[in-house]
Amino acid sequence: MMILISSIIAICMAVAVMFIRIKSSAKPATAKKIILPPIFMSTGALMFFVP
Repeated sequence: MMILISSIIAICMAVAVMFIRIKSSAKPATAKKIILPPIFMSTGALMFFVP
């Protein structure tokens, strides 16, 4: 029963992600959207290397 419920939840999440991506594909990508995520991820990774 749990496998069925988790499969249904996973399918619903996949459909939601597809709708979000389709909706956001109509907007053009800006330089800010391209440059900022790697900067934020690198600062988050630094906390593992510098205590």
